[in-house]
Amino acid sequence: MPSTKPIRIVGAGSVSRAEFDRDTARITVATTQPGVIGRAALAVRASLTPADVSDGPRRALAADRLAALAARTVGCGVLIAVGADVATAGAAPAGGWRIRISDGSTQPAATRIGSGGLATVRSAEAGAAWRSVTVAAKSCRLAMAAATAAASRGQDALEWIASLGFAARLVGSEGDVEFAGAWPRQMAAA
Repeated sequence: MPSTKPIRIVGAGSVSRAEFDRDTARITVATTQPGVIGRAALAVRASLTPADVSDGPRRALAADRLAALAARTVGCGVLIAVGADVATAGAAPAGGWRIRISDGSTQPAATRIGSGGLATVRSAEAGAAWRSVTVAAKSCRLAMAAATAAASRGQDALEWIASLGFAARLVGSEGDVEFAGAWPRQMAAA
């Protein structure tokens, strides 16, 4: 049964944003046309299942699927975040989609992507080289797969991610931040 929790419209202007909670995940829907945000959010909420928010790979797949659904429903650019897993569909706003990254570093960050997906994986392993790995790729599903694999690769993760043609932001165990590939423009998190 779809969630009956309220949808909160929290943004307006050239890009509108709506949020609602489903089980343990915050779902964010953004559109490039403000007048359709409610319709997009309702379509996403109606199509979301409990399995969609159960784990990283399922969240990533759901983000891709729901972004495509919402873009078809409202006919404009859409960004969907299922927790921290982000997917886009349709035309991005001028300058790209602004995405805040919460990856366990002491300095929150934000970036912009024009299309595709972004996923962050955090490591709980003692002695792991990376506290978190955030990957930008052609889809959220690909970003999640690459981030998951890179998190366990140690220092060669930087070169490995770049060899795939993806871009990444990796936070080391001591909080140091490194980049792989052509990471999208970094900006201050506001």
